[in-house]
Amino acid sequence: MKDKQDVLQGQQSKSLKISQTLSVVVFLGIIAAGLLLNLFLESPDFIQSERRRPASRPEFDLITFASGDFASEFLDYSSDNFVFRERLRNIRALTTFYILRQSDRNGLYFNRRSGIGRFELMDEEQYRQSGENLRNLLPILTSSGQDLELYFAIIPDKSFYTNRRNMTICPFRGSEILSELLPEVNFIDITDSLTIDDFYRTDLHWNQVKLDNVVKTLGGEMGFVSPVQTDNITVGEFFGVYYGQLALPMQPDIMEVRQLPNESFESQRTTIAARYMNDSLSAAQMSAVYETGAIYDYSAFQGVDPYSIFLRGPQSVVWLDTGNTTGRNLYVFRDSFASSIAPILAMSESYEQIVLIDMRYIDSRVLHHFVEFTDGSDVLFLYNTHILNNSTMFR
Repeated sequence: MKDKQDVLQGQQSKSLKISQTLSVVVFLGIIAAGLLLNLFLESPDFIQSERRRPASRPEFDLITFASGDFASEFLDYSSDNFVFRERLRNIRALTTFYILRQSDRNGLYFNRRSGIGRFELMDEEQYRQSGENLRNLLPILTSSGQDLELYFAIIPDKSFYTNRRNMTICPFRGSEILSELLPEVNFIDITDSLTIDDFYRTDLHWNQVKLDNVVKTLGGEMGFVSPVQTDNITVGEFFGVYYGQLALPMQPDIMEVRQLPNESFESQRTTIAARYMNDSLSAAQMSAVYETGAIYDYSAFQGVDPYSIFLRGPQSVVWLDTGNTTGRNLYVFRDSFASSIAPILAMSESYEQIVLIDMRYIDSRVLHHFVEFTDGSDVLFLYNTHILNNSTMFR
């Protein structure tokens, strides 16, 4: 009986060793196959899902090798250029949410209703500094004695509309802080004008074709008339910035844009000034390159950032000529969210011109050299909570 047990234990031990050996061989085989494939396949010129170029192969020398810089740079290079990289990122994301049941990965969360979003704790000191940065603009607006109506609206992050509000920035607290610093400005609450369904599932931005309530709320407070009717035109499938960062397989959003009935937006033009970022130039040397183009740039939709279809993406100053002759302009100090709502505001018959100013790309000290504020016009500060929570973005 004992001999049979010894034989059985010996067979089990042998089977276990064979199984372990096969596991090691298979694992090493996968690694070897990947390395061989990397030798024969070209490295990607661009990582589309993450909207960046891959790390380049580091040059070997004794100094970088001794310091450890070569090992670190080679690790980045091999990680970016590994042939199975995207599939492994997909597996890791699926494991995080569906097997380990974690609530987020690197601050990004996912749920079936809202898609992908980012958690960010509120830094009240950053909000105060953002308020100070915007307060410094007020003397520029009133320097020539213009009579301007000043308004402010905070765009809540999409995570505010999930069931985890306590883990994101509260727009109500942000309004309290900024109201103290900017008592001259009329605050407009658009929180109830949005729902989670008004945002893209794979991106942080709101969906242009779902902003009727926001436009109505702004118009009611600022005294402009919303467009009576617009057509929604489908552009195509849209994978937002969160999709590439999280690498979780999911269905794309559908990008749509709005235009007036029986009118092509390609016939409506906008003037865009190139970014001004050189603080070393004197006032006499300052200049900007002005370009004229369509409000919607369909070629940008096929590029690195499809959201740049709206007004060609990040720009320092953008002028939208509406064709009206009201003598009343709208100046919007903004971030990227305004790129999609501005075309709707341009359809209103209340404004002659809409000027979008992005203080991330133009210094406030030189703004008056490029923008002239017209008497009797409106000024709208329109920022999302993440921008206000990072005051260093203002120049």
